[in-house]
Amino acid sequence: MGWLYGYYSEDPNFPDGVRVNVEAIYEPPQIGELKGVQPLEDPFRPTVDMVASALSLERVGYIFTSLNQEKTFLTGDQVRTIAALQQEHLVDHPCGPKVSKFITVRVEQQENDQIGVECWMASDSCQALERDNVFGGCEAAAKMAVREPKRTEAMPAVLREGAGVTEFETDFMIVSLAHGQPNENNTQFNILKRYDYPVMNRFGKEQTQNDFTNFLRGSKGLKTSHERFACFNFLLHLSKVMDVDTAITIATNIVDERPIDAALVELLETF
Repeated sequence: MGWLYGYYSEDPNFPDGVRVNVEAIYEPPQIGELKGVQPLEDPFRPTVDMVASALSLERVGYIFTSLNQEKTFLTGDQVRTIAALQQEHLVDHPCGPKVSKFITVRVEQQENDQIGVECWMASDSCQALERDNVFGGCEAAAKMAVREPKRTEAMPAVLREGAGVTEFETDFMIVSLAHGQPNENNTQFNILKRYDYPVMNRFGKEQTQNDFTNFLRGSKGLKTSHERFACFNFLLHLSKVMDVDTAITIATNIVDERPIDAALVELLETF
């Protein structure tokens, strides 16, 4: 799993539509399992958020990989995770209420080793039910369940075709989102220009000093110094190799498309 970082913009294809533009993915420490993923404690995430903010980016979504789930859009556990994350990432709507624009992307292994990408959100009703602790565990992966109420507790009724139910398909609680990717040559709106640095925490491995050195050696031919360092995973590693303030300084120059101070570049090349 990973956190998506990007920004929001107006979507010209829909009235009052919002487009989520993803620029980078941060993969936190985790343990991958056949039926899901177990996130581990991540004290580095505040630093990631600081570097992203300096790049004018924010956490806009969640991404995870999955084996082929056949005819199930999302499992009950996945829908509950999505609803909980949306509740954690609320923003003020111009009309007053707090809403979520936090998206979820599933990358799924399909037949013939093909890779499918799907984007989802939990419905507002689902988000509210998860917030109010209405859901419980369910043995059927493709269904969700209302938990058993305590003796003094009143639970809301869930109706399907006019009849009360305790279990229902996850399809009722999810919203499919349109998605796409820009043309390879259409990079004028991209803040980040490079994605060739080893990913942090991938397979439990740490980035190394050789990664840092090879990246700098291999980027000397780029025309501008701000494009040379416009790589999210490099900036994250830089915050460890030196300090977060240096990473933020370079990130700010990247956004403003200003040259990186020559003395700082020379210092980095001595590492």
